Amino acid sequence: MKIPFTKCSGCGNDFIIVDNREGLLSKIDIPYFAKLVCRRRDSIGADGVLIMEKDREFPFLMRYFNKDGSRAEFCGNGARCIAFYSYKNNITPNSFSFRSEAGIHRALIKDKVSISLPSPQEIRLNLEPKEFAYPIHYIKVLVPHSVVFSKGEDILDLGKRIRFHPKFQPEGTNVDFVELAGPSILKIRTYERGVEGETPSCGTGAVASSIIAFLLKRATPPVRCKFKGGELIVRFSQDLGEVWLEGDTELTFKGEVEYKEDIP
Repeated sequence: MKIPFTKCSGCGNDFIIVDNREGLLSKIDIPYFAKLVCRRRDSIGADGVLIMEKDREFPFLMRYFNKDGSRAEFCGNGARCIAFYSYKNNITPNSFSFRSEAGIHRALIKDKVSISLPSPQEIRLNLEPKEFAYPIHYIKVLVPHSVVFSKGEDILDLGKRIRFHPKFQPEGTNVDFVELAGPSILKIRTYERGVEGETPSCGTGAVASSIIAFLLKRATPPVRCKFKGGELIVRFSQDLGEVWLEGDTELTFKGEVEYKEDIP
């Protein structure tokens, strides 16, 4: 079976987008499909798979699968990519709302692509698991994040230990290592659950880090977030009632991939 797809990049994060509004994937094990197509060097390669589903009220419903096949409630850069895809394919105008499995979002496409996120939840500052040298700040921006103000010299080891720490189970946590790089400028590296390693950027990580920096009086909005993959801008009101994530987005290529369930 051949499945058409589009590849999209948002600030260095790359995603495979499949339009499933007509039920193309109805007989496919989607988590298994995500693991197959996200493999680099011997498949398409991506940080995750975005599935566009039919929705009764909005132009589409966004579903997201990590590269390991696990499901996530939301992905910030993924949401920006699927919004851009929908605009470029004449599914939506440049300003619209859509649904993810985490809620309703607004999208605005101009020079950059912006999406709205709801107010953050479960904010806990200055957690101090005794085995770590730095305070850990926890926040849920639709998905869980732990923010550490550190250069993150050993991001893979430390990120993995925090990601699987008992304090954050059973769902685990993404981990953002943050440095202040200037007035309201953050340099961020993110260890992402589901990828189980560092990603070039992370949209919800940018939002999580910006809001924690604001609450600790280390930044004021708008906050510029610099990742290896590029720059994201986070805008929010002082009461955190409205949050926007903005950045560059590009459709890189499209094609067809053959799906075979017997691939190892």
